[in-house]
Amino acid sequence: MRTAIKGMLKQRSRDVDRENVLNSPFRELPKVLFLTRLAIPSVIVFLVGFLFVGVAANSGYFQESGGPAVVPSYLDASVNVYSNTLKRLKNLPDYCLFTEKANDFQQSQCAQFWSDMANTGLLATLPVVLVVLALLLNLEVLKGFYSRMTRSVEKGKAAFSGKVTTPPEAPADLFSWYFCLQPVMVELSNHSQMTVYLPLSRATPLPGETLAIFDGGEHFGKKRFAAVVYSPHIAVVKGA
Repeated sequence: MRTAIKGMLKQRSRDVDRENVLNSPFRELPKVLFLTRLAIPSVIVFLVGFLFVGVAANSGYFQESGGPAVVPSYLDASVNVYSNTLKRLKNLPDYCLFTEKANDFQQSQCAQFWSDMANTGLLATLPVVLVVLALLLNLEVLKGFYSRMTRSVEKGKAAFSGKVTTPPEAPADLFSWYFCLQPVMVELSNHSQMTVYLPLSRATPLPGETLAIFDGGEHFGKKRFAAVVYSPHIAVVKGA
């Protein structure tokens, strides 16, 4: 009876360990932190888009449509696009909202009005569109990395292992900042040291603790490695 109980407890312990391994810490996607860190780059993208509005506004198409006598600077042209768009909306004729009550002349004026609004309105949305596209693209990059690392960890096959050094913290870099990771220094079996990356949602591992290290792919011109705290259920493919 005691033997059976001990066997059940050991099996339960193994199941718990196995569950902890399969619940990869890379499942938790740090979207809020990631978007917060991209706030300043997003402002830069917006300003670049704002200047592109001025470039487009000074093009032959918009020059012909607006008919300015003097070509303004790109900045002034951008400001003019937004101010003119707001003025058009403010002075929107009532009969353009109720075309069934307008005569042929008014309908012609409305058609021209909405055509101009479509052109300048679409142009005015360029900075916002660029920011949204940039954020969506970067979110896909973040999701791709975290999904790939989740699959690697849950397969339970690490490239190699290493022991956390004293102190455990490694210098922060662009990769750790961009992907919201904490850099940790480990020592390999050949006594060389390298930086690995763990999710910020996890506590910093203690010096001497063994980490299972996984291939994170190439990012920012350098091969990167992600890591989790080692568990017996993780198989180390090769030593290092």
